Amino acid sequence: DEWVFERTLLHLRAVDPSPFSYEGRWYMFLSPMVVSGHAPFTFLFAAPQPWGPWTLHPEGCICSDVRRARCAGAIIREGDRLIRPSQDGSNGYGHAVWFNEIRISEDSYEETPCAQLAPQMLRSIAGVHTYNRAGSWEVIDARALAPRSHVL
Repeated sequence: DEWVFERTLLHLRAVDPSPFSYEGRWYMFLSPMVVSGHAPFTFLFAAPQPWGPWTLHPEGCICSDVRRARCAGAIIREGDRLIRPSQDGSNGYGHAVWFNEIRISEDSYEETPCAQLAPQMLRSIAGVHTYNRAGSWEVIDARALAPRSHVL
């Protein structure tokens, strides 16, 4: 019923770490916090097991586009496909979520945007920050629009 510190995985000030296992290796996306409140690019790390040792993947920085860099949830597995949700910060923090199909190995990485979850797709939503899925359950972290009469 209490958290217990186990170990530090990386000595790096970063946000949104997203670890996952694939074909016998562990991978982790994370965005270094280079300026307080801003994480405009994403690094890829790899390890033989979840506790490490973690090393920078040969591809290193896998995205430096503010529209798709920062992770927005856990890796989604759809059959043989791997999908990386990412935050679109082009119109401000937590504007929308992109879904990027990824192809990953020990020495290569590629991703292709394949869909977007934009705020106008959901009723009364001003922004979408995170998407996660577990079985038939989906969770979306969104910012709702509130009528002016309800704003304090």
